[in-house]
Amino acid sequence: MRLPTLTVLALILPASSLAQSPATASFAGVSLYDAARQRLVVGTTSLDVWEWDGATWALSSARLPATPVRAIYHPVRKTSLWFSALNLYEFDGHAFADRGPAPANANVLLAVDTHRDRLVVLDAVSTTLRLREWDGQTWSTGPQVAGMVFPMGLAYDEPRQRCVATVLRISGGVFYDTMEWDGQAWTVFTMGAPVRRSVAFDPVRQQVVSFSAGVEGWTGSQWVGLPVSSTKAPLYFSADPANGRLFGVVPVSGSHEFWTWDGFAWSFVQRSPHPIVTDLGFTFDTARGRAVLLYAPGAVGQMGHVEWDGVRWHDRVDPSTPPRRANRAQVHDPLRGETLMFGGFPSGSTPTDELWGFDGTAWTLRSTGGPGPRFNAAMTFDSVRGDVVLVGGQAATGAFLTDLWRWNGAAWTLVLASNPLTSLAGPIAFDPLRDAVVMVDGFGVTFEFTGSGWVLAASGMSPPVTNLVFDFRRGRVVTTMNATPVTGISRHEWTGAQWLPIPGAIGELAYDPGRGLMLNYMSNRLLVESSQPALAEHLGDGCGGTAI
Repeated sequence: MRLPTLTVLALILPASSLAQSPATASFAGVSLYDAARQRLVVGTTSLDVWEWDGATWALSSARLPATPVRAIYHPVRKTSLWFSALNLYEFDGHAFADRGPAPANANVLLAVDTHRDRLVVLDAVSTTLRLREWDGQTWSTGPQVAGMVFPMGLAYDEPRQRCVATVLRISGGVFYDTMEWDGQAWTVFTMGAPVRRSVAFDPVRQQVVSFSAGVEGWTGSQWVGLPVSSTKAPLYFSADPANGRLFGVVPVSGSHEFWTWDGFAWSFVQRSPHPIVTDLGFTFDTARGRAVLLYAPGAVGQMGHVEWDGVRWHDRVDPSTPPRRANRAQVHDPLRGETLMFGGFPSGSTPTDELWGFDGTAWTLRSTGGPGPRFNAAMTFDSVRGDVVLVGGQAATGAFLTDLWRWNGAAWTLVLASNPLTSLAGPIAFDPLRDAVVMVDGFGVTFEFTGSGWVLAASGMSPPVTNLVFDFRRGRVVTTMNATPVTGISRHEWTGAQWLPIPGAIGELAYDPGRGLMLNYMSNRLLVESSQPALAEHLGDGCGGTAI
């Protein structure tokens, strides 16, 4: 049985555009609220800058000059200030300006003294509390505090015109002090437990508050419990005074969520701008027109399951989602309309032989007892015979498996018990025009299976190869590589005799036949690679003439 295929457009160079909607998985970076431009700004460790305007996420054309350590909005300058490990940068919403050396560590705390127009920076060098201030041009250093002092929280008290810092001090005992800096000297208030790390200025209450143990307000001499309850204790905050809210960033299972505080309660606002996950599987569901991204979060729990519908990401985890399966195989079966997941590691250390299927509504355990328990197997769909092909993987002992199986939607059939040509099977894809399963093994050697056995086809690829996908636009199997130190080219296509370099970024590939697009999931973004070039039209000169 041969399934219908798409018309092949030969050798079209793809153009990439970015899918700019939020997702629901994990994220790494720093964030702030830009009150002048009314948007959340997030800088990632991959140097991307994402902005959320209250409705959608968008990727800024600006790029961070260095990995961010911490950032803060400066309401007087109406810009944001970004620390790296070496420098301070200022961002006006369009470009970053280097403001010179300003070393910062991962535990640096920031506040802006709006009355003196100073950026206040608090951290510790060894066990010594360090206070620095920046006036927009030069740096100055504040007085030291005796003893071993570690900063925990910092906020600027607007009505009282001083910075409030919470610290852990070790000097003849353990103390949880609260300190005030008025621009000239420190005033120390010795406190008991708890250590207050979650500290911010509440623009509604006009008071420094702590969320570390319930909700407390700072009176200028003591912490007083407020008649509200809170189960959230964000570590980093930014204020939106115009709309009477305080933004807090809350880590959740390796992810970040943005919440707002209105002076009485927390409300969920938005998740991180893009999924950044490891141990992922990325395939396209042709029946529903969605890309399916599966990942194994943490060491326990359910599989992570998010989907891209061409506009936005959707979180599909529900009670039927199977337990986590690290290093599993994944494929879409278009004949039966199922996304299949086989093998991998559950929460323990022994791989499984379970085959799970998702029909767009729920997950179902489809089979056990076919291919033996394994991890790192590879699967593809054979559109000529209408079944799924599974190759290789590793047993619980780590031994490499070289068998080949077929799944017809109801049962497994063993086709080859062993493969004499290689002991390290790699990713596979089916070429419907040449009726062949193409595999690149762990040594960069290419094999083809044409029905009766494997044939050595070529060698010389640079491992590791991420995945293989048939590109109907080009009529060829394409691949990306994690490392190409010699050529610097990550994308290649298979002619049947050799691999040729082609344009394209590194990432996990999935082809969308309905739109004729290649989707490329990278570590920090989803690229949509189209064969249709972008169009531009000249609308006239700007108000500043052709030079602007």
